[in-house]
Amino acid sequence: RLIRRLGFAVECAEDGEHALTILRREAKNVDLIIADYQMPRIDGFDLIRRIRADPALCNQYAVMLTARDDVESKVAALTIGYDDFLAKSCTEVEVIAKVVAAKRVVSRQRILQTAAREWEVLATRDELTGVNNRRNLMALFARELDRSRRYGSVLSVLMVDIDFFKSFNDTFRHP
Repeated sequence: RLIRRLGFAVECAEDGEHALTILRREAKNVDLIIADYQMPRIDGFDLIRRIRADPALCNQYAVMLTARDDVESKVAALTIGYDDFLAKSCTEVEVIAKVVAAKRVVSRQRILQTAAREWEVLATRDELTGVNNRRNLMALFARELDRSRRYGSVLSVLMVDIDFFKSFNDTFRHP
């Protein structure tokens, strides 16, 4: 109820296996995972191990919630892959503060992912035509040549030269 009051849509899982099913289906819509340590079928440690091992889920922000409040449990949770730790004995104010902080971190992560995708396009594509640039073409060629050698298959390369392209560049500029 508290998380809903903070404006989050909440999806509850009956156990760790169910949580993984939900995550695999809804990963793009999940901002924050709060997982108990003691759950049926898959405990909180096994859950985070599976999340971190799955390329589609490994970047999810995850908080362990547990009745354990000792330093060893906190360190173990953070070491194994949780991003934060909440003891069930903590106050509502602490939960709110940590969830709001997690929301900030997730927001920043999304901004960085968007910027990284934009920079990747700029680094690999010609800005004017949108086709692969020389660096990207050479990397693609090297991968395909390696694959061709590995599997003993034929590799064909077609190079195209467009006549009078200078007039296009002069009209629309090189950049």
